[in-house]
Amino acid sequence: MMVENILLLDSPSRSPETSRGSAQRAHSADKLDDFSAEHVLEQNWDASMPMAPSDEPLLREALGATLRDTRRQTGFTLRELAKLANVSPGYLSELERGRKEVSSELLASVCHAMGISVASAILEAASMMTLDAAAAELASSMARVN
Repeated sequence: MMVENILLLDSPSRSPETSRGSAQRAHSADKLDDFSAEHVLEQNWDASMPMAPSDEPLLREALGATLRDTRRQTGFTLRELAKLANVSPGYLSELERGRKEVSSELLASVCHAMGISVASAILEAASMMTLDAAAAELASSMARVN
C-alpha cells in the first residue's frame, strides 16, 4: 500500500528497523525510479517542506483520482455507484475529475457504497499527493543540476 511510502519519504532519517527495512525501500524505489528515490532520501526531502501554492497538489484532485481508481477496481460503473451513493452520475463524475470539493457526508456515502472506509480513501489520496510532490521536487532538482 502506498501509505507505507509516506513513512519512508516523510522520515528519511529513520533506521532500517523503524522503516520496515530494505523491503520497504525496494517498494518505494518501484514507485519512483532507483536514482530518484535515492536522490529524494539523500536530499532529506520532507512532505512538510513548503511548496509554491501553484505546485502543491490539490486534495480534491487526489481524492477524485482515488475514488475513480477504487470505483474501477471494484468493478462499478459510474451510474451504478452514483445510484448506490445516492448522488447524480454527473456530480460523481465532477468529483472524480477533481472539479468539485466533496463533503464529508458524500465522501462517506461513496466510500461505503464501494465497501471501503473514508480513512483509507483519504490516506490513499494523501499518499498520492506525497508521491506527486516528491516527483515535482525531483524534477525541479534535476532541472537545476542539468
